[in-house]
Amino acid sequence: MNPHDIDTRITELWEGIPGAIGTARADLLMELADHLMEAERHTEALPVLETAQELFAEAGTDWLVGRAAHNRGAVLGQLGRPDERLEAELESIGGYERGQRRDLAGCSRMALGIHLRSAGRLEEAAAAFRAAVEDFAAANEMEHQGHAMVAVLEAEIDLGRLADAERLLQPTLAAVAATAPIPVVAQVHQLAAQVLEVRCGPEAALHALRNARAVWDALNDDNEVATCDIRSAILNIDLEGPKAAVKLLLNLRPERQLFGDVAGVASCDRGLGLAALARRRPERALRHLESAATVFQACALFADAAECESLAATALAQVGRTCEAIDQLRRVAPTLATLDRPLAEMAARLTLADLLVSEGDVRRAAREATRAASIARGAQLPDELARARALTAGASPHFPT
Repeated sequence: MNPHDIDTRITELWEGIPGAIGTARADLLMELADHLMEAERHTEALPVLETAQELFAEAGTDWLVGRAAHNRGAVLGQLGRPDERLEAELESIGGYERGQRRDLAGCSRMALGIHLRSAGRLEEAAAAFRAAVEDFAAANEMEHQGHAMVAVLEAEIDLGRLADAERLLQPTLAAVAATAPIPVVAQVHQLAAQVLEVRCGPEAALHALRNARAVWDALNDDNEVATCDIRSAILNIDLEGPKAAVKLLLNLRPERQLFGDVAGVASCDRGLGLAALARRRPERALRHLESAATVFQACALFADAAECESLAATALAQVGRTCEAIDQLRRVAPTLATLDRPLAEMAARLTLADLLVSEGDVRRAAREATRAASIARGAQLPDELARARALTAGASPHFPT
């Protein structure tokens, strides 16, 4: 509808509502709310939905109570009232459950999980996504079930529980391969690469990335193909050596510039910085990593920016600017925690602990190492856990010089 037709229909509905009663009136109110939301008149839509929800409750039509509450949650989100939005979504789930509509309950649980994740409440979000998987399975909504499984996988990665994430990979991939749109399959392969890099090493991660790249290539998505190529080059620093990675990244960088892919250029610079660190060229690494951090920050990719700053601190230490490196890591580690990058936070805190030990500040080093150990334990990373425990005990620094 064009704006004029929407306004006309809103007027017609307002005129017809006084003559309707019970669920017939509630139905008109729901339609009215839909048009008010379409016209971005959210303040007016909210009381309309509240009244509709009350009428559905009086009539005992529970699944429609759920629908009204779900829409009310959407309006509250637009009005910037997140706590009330979460309450509305919980009411929606209750209504759908009482009305035996597990398919719709699953949709509301997904919305709830997304709200919780945005609020930084990852454990609760993961629980909501897992419950949505069960709802969709019970309702035989296989495509929705696949999407919910992907959400669980992403939540486990964000929480740093990579052993749990690894166990989810095959069933999630099987679910989305059978039902989901093709891009979702590629996204799962990319998530698999994140997990497998840490759990199994770069070779396994590269295999997953090749699968993702093949799908994006078939879809003719040049940006996603480049994302896979950049990531593959970085993984190959350990497999084929930094020289080969640099050659590929230097070829990819001008291509990303030509396409206006600013974040892609920054990703190339991050890779070049990592390669320079591997080649013991900290001055060059520092230039690349600081450039990447600046661009990521400008693109509002704050977690990527913080990761680059953490890596740049390693370069700072290697050129003898230890105090600057310590200050930078103290600032960046909490940022990474806030932005749900637990493994990057762990690495930052381990590097910080090493530097603090080298400076004789064993007590503060132990505090940072203890936090790193907690993340390593949750991710089931024995080498990092052992290193953190050694630093907690005040062992000699492990920082490369």
